[in-house]
Amino acid sequence: MVGILWYVVISFLFAYLIDFAWLLPNSSNALSFQIGGAIRMLTPLIAVLLIKFLRKDSFSRFDIGLCIGKPIWLMIAPLIPLIVLGLTVVLHKLFSMPVNSIDQMIELMWQPAKEQISDDPNALVLYQWMKKASTWGFLFIIITSLIAGVTINAVFGMGEEIGWRGYLIHRLIPHNFYLQTIAIGIIWGLWHAPLIAILGYNYSGQTGIVPLLIFLIFTVSTSFVLNNIRYLSGSIIPPALTHGTLNALGGIMLITFPENPLLSGPAGVIPSIAWLITGVVLDLIRRKSGVTRCETSEEPEAT
Repeated sequence: MVGILWYVVISFLFAYLIDFAWLLPNSSNALSFQIGGAIRMLTPLIAVLLIKFLRKDSFSRFDIGLCIGKPIWLMIAPLIPLIVLGLTVVLHKLFSMPVNSIDQMIELMWQPAKEQISDDPNALVLYQWMKKASTWGFLFIIITSLIAGVTINAVFGMGEEIGWRGYLIHRLIPHNFYLQTIAIGIIWGLWHAPLIAILGYNYSGQTGIVPLLIFLIFTVSTSFVLNNIRYLSGSIIPPALTHGTLNALGGIMLITFPENPLLSGPAGVIPSIAWLITGVVLDLIRRKSGVTRCETSEEPEAT
């Protein structure tokens, strides 16, 4: 338990330091914010390495799930956020809530760069093609997002996942899957607290306790999916692929749903319901097929 407390303190300390020293003061500088945010995602990994060093614990890549596990999940995991996006669209239709058309989404995607398009021939050609062949243009956006999700985004997603579902999943309530999922989800959500409560990150600048509470619902729901993937695959890599693709599709979520971001944004209430539904399906699979262990790992089984 002492190791868990120290891990949480260190990972939060490094993340919050980046928030107040870098991200919050530079929130209007897109490039600086993106670089700082990427570095921030590595703080759970740094905390794991530091805890291992300070406690003089032996370190094995299997201890944090760095193995292949079941290869099928390497293919399934990146598609999970797309499934959630589809479910979110269905839920919006069921609740009679608006969903932007593909043409509207493409227009919204290009809107911030419209003034620069005329000065960039390549961008102008791409914009005109996407406007003319909107369905293919939207497919192009999805494919490029998936590529980003399973490459650079997954690398930085791994920085988080090694902490949440590599280190903590062995130690935090290891014999009760559901309590463990809730606890990891809450820790993960609070790790983002300054960005959510002060900056309104993910919620179009809406700040305060309400966005933070909604974000905690989102991280618990998402953890329900990611924890199941972790146990089903026996590896930390598939959750990192899901995490990376989730981040890559965040922009698409923003332009798909015109409603209040607290309800419909990338981390809103309705997407959280979609993650929860997906988690229920994966949980049924896990309960039927059992837990996959990382090679040579002594990972405890969750029930």
